Amino acid sequence: MVEERLKIERKMVESSLWANNRSVPVDTRGPSVTTASGNAASDIDRAMLNVLEENARLLNQIEANILTSQAQNNIDLFHRTRSNINNLLRSMSQIPGIMSKMPRLPISVDEKLCSYLLPGVNLAQVLSSSYLKEEPRGNW
Repeated sequence: MVEERLKIERKMVESSLWANNRSVPVDTRGPSVTTASGNAASDIDRAMLNVLEENARLLNQIEANILTSQAQNNIDLFHRTRSNINNLLRSMSQIPGIMSKMPRLPISVDEKLCSYLLPGVNLAQVLSSSYLKEEPRGNW
């Protein structure tokens, strides 16, 4: 019991340090998944944490691209972020116990709109196609 408490406290300190060094904070101090034998399912926690950390990196890169006027590089980053979120939600629904019993999010994603805005195509193909033309610029 004491050893498990130390693990949890260590994890809280590590996650606190990690969150303080990132632009996008991720709270990993939530309840841990416990197996029938009472052991924490740290592999699942670690896998989910890795995906959340990747999304934090992706969102930081999106922010950097916007700040450096390179927002056109964000389409693939948004697509990867969306895919990660969908995979996390799918994984959470398959975990036995409390995670699978969580209610659905009150807002659903419009998949048709997302597919239109964030297609799984190469950005270079989109930019080189003839239907994208630069708008004329004039003085307003």
